[in-house]
Amino acid sequence: MNEISAKLNNQRLTVLIPQAQDRSVYGAVCSLGRAGHRVVLALPPLHRPPPVVRSRFVVKVLESPDPIKKFDQFKGWLAAYQKAHPDVLVFPINEAVVQAAADLRGELGLTSTFILPRDADMQVSLSKYHANQAAIQAGLRVPETLFLRPPAASDYAEIPDQQRFPCLVKWDNCQTTEGTYLKGDNRIANTREALLEILAELRPRQCGVILQELVPGSGAGAFFYRHQGKTILKFAHRRLHEVPWTGGVSSLCCSSNDALLLERGERLLESLDYEGVAMVEFRQDAGNEPHFIEINGRLWGSLTLALKAGVNFPLAMLECFSAGDTSVKQPAVSKRVQWRHLPMELLHVRSVFSKRSSVHGAAPSRVTTLLSLAWHSLAPTCSDVFWRDDPKPGLESYKRVIRAELSKVKCFLVGTHRRKRAIELKQLAEAKSMSQRAVKSLEEKSVSNILFLCYGNICRSSYAEYQWQETHASALNLPTAESAGFHQKVERSTPERFQEAARLRGVELCEHRSKMISQVQIDQSDLVVVMDLQNWKALEQAFPTAMSKTILLGYCDDPRNSIIPDPYDQPIPAGAEAYRRIDSALQALKCRLLHHEESASK
Repeated sequence: MNEISAKLNNQRLTVLIPQAQDRSVYGAVCSLGRAGHRVVLALPPLHRPPPVVRSRFVVKVLESPDPIKKFDQFKGWLAAYQKAHPDVLVFPINEAVVQAAADLRGELGLTSTFILPRDADMQVSLSKYHANQAAIQAGLRVPETLFLRPPAASDYAEIPDQQRFPCLVKWDNCQTTEGTYLKGDNRIANTREALLEILAELRPRQCGVILQELVPGSGAGAFFYRHQGKTILKFAHRRLHEVPWTGGVSSLCCSSNDALLLERGERLLESLDYEGVAMVEFRQDAGNEPHFIEINGRLWGSLTLALKAGVNFPLAMLECFSAGDTSVKQPAVSKRVQWRHLPMELLHVRSVFSKRSSVHGAAPSRVTTLLSLAWHSLAPTCSDVFWRDDPKPGLESYKRVIRAELSKVKCFLVGTHRRKRAIELKQLAEAKSMSQRAVKSLEEKSVSNILFLCYGNICRSSYAEYQWQETHASALNLPTAESAGFHQKVERSTPERFQEAARLRGVELCEHRSKMISQVQIDQSDLVVVMDLQNWKALEQAFPTAMSKTILLGYCDDPRNSIIPDPYDQPIPAGAEAYRRIDSALQALKCRLLHHEESASK
């Protein structure tokens, strides 16, 4: 070991860490920088760079495409950078970067460039589907699981009639045909209908999907670095606070000597002959056998906690990759170390105040939550981004938090948000009032043509048009309909995700192509129907004379909640929620129009 230490001490490497705004990056920067290595960061174009760029260990910051929003472009950028800098090692941390690096390693044979697990190991660590299957085979306790669809498949397994609800729908990371990378996620399905809606929007992704029972407890993690069939480092922590409080990202956690967690995690990795770094995540009630959740084959958000406890994962990874061995030793982790991420802690507090109950139970006490925030502000709790020998990132982070909170206080005292909200409420009230008059006028006039409008004419108004035409086919005395939008780019198709959500409700949108609103359409329409206040204001600005015959669609069935939000770029199942609301409003509109026809015929 002394020989390898001497060799590594004389080897000053340059390491590139892309997607440097991720939470785990600062820990990696400090670990490698203190060891004398040169750290280069890569960031997508951001309004404000993250505090980590202020670290004294960062020698250069580059601009790169966003690996999530522009996955293919990022992969091309990374390949070009590696070709121009063949001696630079790439240390992927984010899942999208891991996938891009794995692709390039296979395509270009760059086995000596990317610090990654093997392909077989990444297949498990990037897939909840494969990870849970491996956990079952290793004899770990896993929540009751239905494996609905393996990665790259298109069809789902049959959902049994005895499926219990609520249940948790989980899906894997995946690449899209549009050149983006989508992270895996999960949603609670309370009913079979809700489950089918989620699965419909997931169908085009062709990612692995599983259903699991909801299990009680809090999050816990067992962390390992394995090299050449041996566990080099291990560490465990327990989440004390999460965002949201019902379960999610850790905001406050502490080191743990839980032998059970470490044994279960190591058993799983040994069964896989896993090589590389891995976070084995569990959910556990105090004193009970932990439930396996997933494996993450990358450095994790609370990495700084392990470093504060003396477990130097990043340096061990770099040394083993570059020299085949490491001078990093497993410490005796007996001292309890606590760690917090202040911005996430504030979000935890807000989640406690905003959501008081869920399927997981009642929320923690608000008073206890505030006292906890105050205590950990004074107690010796480690900060995510503060080190005495590298204070600038921590100071910058705290400065931003203080500025953000003071700005909120200022806005509250000055009334900025109240005035803005008052203006929006006034505009909404005016839109509702005009909708009320327009709806009432339907009792007195004949409507031959309806124009449905939304911003892009690919999600909401297109669905409303096609759904209405289905209704018109069975009730010819109803008016005809067409749709348009305000987006200048036309001939766009409805995204596959929303096509599937619409298909579940009997509407086929595959042939739809977007149109931009025109004066001819306005003139030919007896009724103009918009989805939200932004649509209303855009129409008022472009075609003010049309407002007397314009209504908010949501007003038809729920005057108190007249807005139907845009599901585009929103999490699953926003499309199904919008379409369910549109159906209800269209039914109410249909009843009003048919009532007028019946009254007129009498």
